[in-house]
Amino acid sequence: MAKNVLIVDDSRTSRMFIQQALEIAGLSGATFVEAANGIEALSQIQKLGPFHLMVTDINMPGKGGMELISELNESKAGGDVAIFVISSTQSTIRDAALKEMGVRAVLEKPINMQKMIATFAEFKGVA
Repeated sequence: MAKNVLIVDDSRTSRMFIQQALEIAGLSGATFVEAANGIEALSQIQKLGPFHLMVTDINMPGKGGMELISELNESKAGGDVAIFVISSTQSTIRDAALKEMGVRAVLEKPINMQKMIATFAEFKGVA
């Protein structure tokens, strides 16, 4: 069965880069859906149902990644989605909170393609 992947980032270039890394990591047959912020992501989830994997930025206009993840957890709308976060800011406190929210890994921007591929590949069931 093909996996459904939601990529949430306000940068179109970042979304394309993330998709490329996911394809290299083993998701070349996946269906990729994009959203520019948490509001669009929630709309896509309502329209298309839960996704297998979601990669989201933290800082976005409208609704950021923390709010998106929190809302998905509260509503259970995300189902059993594997969540990865990408952020341009570092915060050990925030990263610990994200782990408690079920986030599998936090990757730093600028995105390092090899590190991203390795991170996605090490989580069983993602690729």
